[in-house]
Amino acid sequence: MPSPIETCPPEIIEHVVQHLSLPEIQNLRLGSRQLAALATQDTFKSHFVNKNVRITEADLNAFVESSTQGGLGRLLENLTLTGVAIDLTRLQKAFEEGALWVTWSNRPISALTQHKFTPEELAKAEDDYFQLQRRLDNFVLLQETGVISNLLTQAFWNIAVHGKLRRLRSLTLDVAVLRDDAATETRPLNGGDWRIIWKTASDCFEIAMTSLAGSKLHIDKLDVFESTTRCSLGIDKLMHIETHSSDLTESFQDLRSFSLSVSDRLLSEYELEGTREELQALRMQQTNFEVLGRLTRLSPRLESLRLHWYNTFQQRVLEGNMEGVYTSNG
Repeated sequence: MPSPIETCPPEIIEHVVQHLSLPEIQNLRLGSRQLAALATQDTFKSHFVNKNVRITEADLNAFVESSTQGGLGRLLENLTLTGVAIDLTRLQKAFEEGALWVTWSNRPISALTQHKFTPEELAKAEDDYFQLQRRLDNFVLLQETGVISNLLTQAFWNIAVHGKLRRLRSLTLDVAVLRDDAATETRPLNGGDWRIIWKTASDCFEIAMTSLAGSKLHIDKLDVFESTTRCSLGIDKLMHIETHSSDLTESFQDLRSFSLSVSDRLLSEYELEGTREELQALRMQQTNFEVLGRLTRLSPRLESLRLHWYNTFQQRVLEGNMEGVYTSNG
């Protein structure tokens, strides 16, 4: 005999579902096949139209599984790919010194205070550090062996073949930062070594371009860190598009909007030993900018181009000092 809730009209169940979080809806659907069918209406499906996927093995495996034929991932239209920047500096210093420096602010006054760890806090800081170190080592291994790119390529291929639209309306690249503990993600604007953030952005971009090239998935709109404050792509990293240009032609042929946050080329330690004039010449090499022209030629239907420039000269991003924003429409 069905339970009372299973006899409710679909409209009543949908009204209930509108007030539940996604995990709560998923738990409701586990009640029975009838409940699963009743709860799988517009509200539940809307959670799969827009999705944020971290570039981790666990998230990408789940993305592949959900995007297979018959999976709800086939409803995806707008995807955000988030690279996770793991900054160990703060945690390592904290457990080595047995204290954490905290910024206290009550505008316009701010101060830096030291919080001494209890034995329990010290043990947790050390445990968090080694958790993040293992996670970072594992990601590097998976990236070097091609596992990460292969998983994303498979998920993109699933969307191209089984997806409701067989394309993405938008693809956004983003970065989150892990630095205070092993679980709490923060935005790049809230701190972290900018070089680690830039490196994560480069990895995220390379993985995304490799996977688009391998899957031939069409996209209508591409945002490369332009929506992420204090995060940018070194202009030399655009060569990843040059490397895959012939394979990206199909993915970019319907691209109508392209937004990009780009910075001058990050110089190596050897190059940084040069004079100021030599450094300026290196960072402004013409070939660094020519790739932008070749990139737009891959997109014959491009209608909107937005470029944001970050100045990273002298190894430092000046907070809030954005050298310029250039927008082109038409």
